[in-house]
Amino acid sequence: MDEAPGTAREVTCRYEASPGSNDREARALRRWKLTQGGFWGRWALTWLVFVAAVLVGVHFLVEWLAPEASGFFSWAVYLGAGMMLAAALVDAATLPGRMLRRYQKVVDRQTPVGTPVEQTFSRDTFTVATPGASFEVPTSSITEASWLRECLVLEGHVEGAWVMNGDGIDDRALQIAIEVLGDRLRQR
Repeated sequence: MDEAPGTAREVTCRYEASPGSNDREARALRRWKLTQGGFWGRWALTWLVFVAAVLVGVHFLVEWLAPEASGFFSWAVYLGAGMMLAAALVDAATLPGRMLRRYQKVVDRQTPVGTPVEQTFSRDTFTVATPGASFEVPTSSITEASWLRECLVLEGHVEGAWVMNGDGIDDRALQIAIEVLGDRLRQR
């Protein structure tokens, strides 16, 4: 870890991606996503709309195809609603595992094991660079930052989230992040 030439307010840290560092990044992203209130609200709304659409569809189907069976409709509604509630509970229980696998694929694709990673912290930008790619996050675009699972997760206006591994954040880099982010930095 060394300071970049030219300014004492810019710190560059290096590390090599490992299975452990990639796993921490994926788990930090998953935790960030699952703790977003809007995420679970959208999930519940999706299931609610799905259940309502199925029940309305079944109602019209019964009325159209077998009007004489409409007396059994309330029984079918209870059975169908119970089955869909069970499906929603299974979906909620398995969602964190599916998200983790998805984020692990993304992280492993961006930084395969053994890839040298360079993270640079300055007042204006946080940069992550690998031999194959580089991304720069203007600090002014960061709406919230969270320290999760030894990783710094940055949330932006439009772009979603970026993760910076704690393996590439020394005390000087962390101090710059704390100063720049101020009250936007949360400890979860």
